[in-house]
Amino acid sequence: MPSNNPAGTIIVGTDKKFGLETYDLSGKKLNRFGFGNINNVDINPSYFSPNSNGIITSALVIGTNRSTHSIDFFRLNDSGALFLIHREVIGQEMGDLYGLCAFSEQGVHYFVASDKDGTIMRASYAQPAQTKAQNSTDDDDKKAISVNDPQVFRLNSTVEGLVADTHHKTLYIAEEDRGIWAYPLVDHSAFAPRLVLATDDTLLIADIEGLTLYDQGEGQGYLLCSIQGANSYGVLDRQSLSLLGVFKIVPSGSIDGAEETDGIDVTAEALPGFPKGLFIVQDGFNTVEKQNFKFVNWSDIEFHLQNN
Repeated sequence: MPSNNPAGTIIVGTDKKFGLETYDLSGKKLNRFGFGNINNVDINPSYFSPNSNGIITSALVIGTNRSTHSIDFFRLNDSGALFLIHREVIGQEMGDLYGLCAFSEQGVHYFVASDKDGTIMRASYAQPAQTKAQNSTDDDDKKAISVNDPQVFRLNSTVEGLVADTHHKTLYIAEEDRGIWAYPLVDHSAFAPRLVLATDDTLLIADIEGLTLYDQGEGQGYLLCSIQGANSYGVLDRQSLSLLGVFKIVPSGSIDGAEETDGIDVTAEALPGFPKGLFIVQDGFNTVEKQNFKFVNWSDIEFHLQNN
């Protein structure tokens, strides 16, 4: 969650067998919420209106809930607390819910969700009222979301990783066994879908899982992916979509490396201790915990790309 005070940045992660967790920049766990088996989560920091001082103190969090076969919407406050404000149960057109991303385009809010069979749903969502104050009551929150105009399309196998590039009007989709697809973001007639990065037997070993964008503005930056079959991460140029490099997260001191990664996220925003941004990965293999998250300074990734 972006903050008016970068030191107050909040990270939201999933425990896929329990619910959601929130963390601060030191990695300290702030809260843990048993909302069900939420598989993927994303955030819309601009959904709620500023308070009377012009400060946004809440963000909208969206997740795919496999326990309730629903898209769940939460209000995240600046203390790291989450409140369920809407549960949109999904019909039989979608199987076991899996991936999710959220974006806004020309003033309209959207989510994209996938299932394990390769079905993808894009829908818009909105507030029934035009404005939504920060000091809303629980009763107000329960009326806060309406989901509209769902559209469904399909790939041939499992899809989890999804990310929207609103500058380039492109939705990137990770079909785990095949690679990364580029689809039109909203207008399906804009261009023909194309496979921009294919899996192979050496470097890009299936599954391709999480996707995220390092946004440097004006369409520049990087598209990153989790290469689960090689326990590594790929970096693509955001404009040309050429593969610039691959790296691993290795042990450092008492901290182990990262393996079996599903979800990833990144920000280019300068944060305390992370002057060029922060890359976060889910680590699915640990000796004590069943999973945790690893924080990586973007400066380290930049150094690797420049020297390898």
